Amino acid sequence: MKTRAFIVLVCLTATIPLVAAPAAPTNVAATDGTHAAKVAITWKAVTGASSYEVWRATSSSSTSAARITTRTTLSYDDTSAAAGTTYYYWIKARNSTGTSNLSSSDSGYRISIVFQEHGSSYGYDQYTDATHPWKSVEAGKSDSVRAVITPSAPYKVVSFASASSSQVSVSPSTPSSASQVLSNQGGTSRGTARINVRAHGNDLGYYSGAVYRKIQRTVAVTLVHEQDTDGKGANQGYSSVDISDSLIISDLQRVYKQAVIEWTVVRRAACTVNFDLNNDGKIDVNTWMSAEMQKIRDICGSSHQYNIFLVSKPSDGSSGFMQANQKYGFVHVENGNAKTVGHELGHGSGGLSHTPSDSENIMYNYSSSTKWRLRKGQWDRLNP
Repeated sequence: MKTRAFIVLVCLTATIPLVAAPAAPTNVAATDGTHAAKVAITWKAVTGASSYEVWRATSSSSTSAARITTRTTLSYDDTSAAAGTTYYYWIKARNSTGTSNLSSSDSGYRISIVFQEHGSSYGYDQYTDATHPWKSVEAGKSDSVRAVITPSAPYKVVSFASASSSQVSVSPSTPSSASQVLSNQGGTSRGTARINVRAHGNDLGYYSGAVYRKIQRTVAVTLVHEQDTDGKGANQGYSSVDISDSLIISDLQRVYKQAVIEWTVVRRAACTVNFDLNNDGKIDVNTWMSAEMQKIRDICGSSHQYNIFLVSKPSDGSSGFMQANQKYGFVHVENGNAKTVGHELGHGSGGLSHTPSDSENIMYNYSSSTKWRLRKGQWDRLNP
């Protein structure tokens, strides 16, 4: 019997990729101060790539780079870049087979324009919009704002222009330093204008100017004492605490110049009257207008545009009381101060409400001597 030999042939076939890993991208470019909100990165397309990785570092060494995003496009806007910081960017190309090496890098940065209060003649409101503040100015007058450019190197490519120079004109049009004081000249009529900031043809930001005609207002201030008529009960008569005219004028000027309003203070002779009708040794301010407040108004009031009565010992421990759009107001000096006069006139002359969420506002519920701001909406109410 013959033995038969069988030979089994085994064929090993090497796996050959159909698609090769892509090459590293070229022409990587990052913007240098072109935008205020981003660094724009672009690169050239790589044959066979399906996506791209963007890598970033704050030094030119790729060993410190970190991947920040993966894109299928040929550009990326890095909005997380901090203003004024120079970043280095690399790109990797990817497909189903693999990832390329890092490309050559390019550096870029985003510019920052921050506006700051500078002029003290009129108002400045960064509360309503912290990024785009408001600046008030009197018609035909000027006041200033500071623009701070970060980083300082690209300030020469920045420009300033008013969207309506007939309302507010700005100068200079190009800065001479990275911390530029801008003069804002008001036109002849009430109105607003946006002051635009640009670089390389792109908008970097803006602030707005508001022009008001000056308004003159007068307030008569009267110190009111309680008269003792019977020597009985809690009411033995008392003298109220006073505030000097110089303090009142100083605070009114500081507050109301923001809305281009100038107050004249007329000091009237002290008024002594038996207003304590319930004989409790206090003035009743629990309601507007109580019988005791009416008695002061009727005896001590005047024909002046507005009246403030300085009277002590309020029934509720308040610092003052004046309803919206009223001619008469009361300030209780042992609890308030000259700033309280400004607070109450905000109610009476402009119909302003309390601002519990804006603690630096003079219309905050607690009228402290450190709170004196007015905002754009309040400027409009006070100087319509």
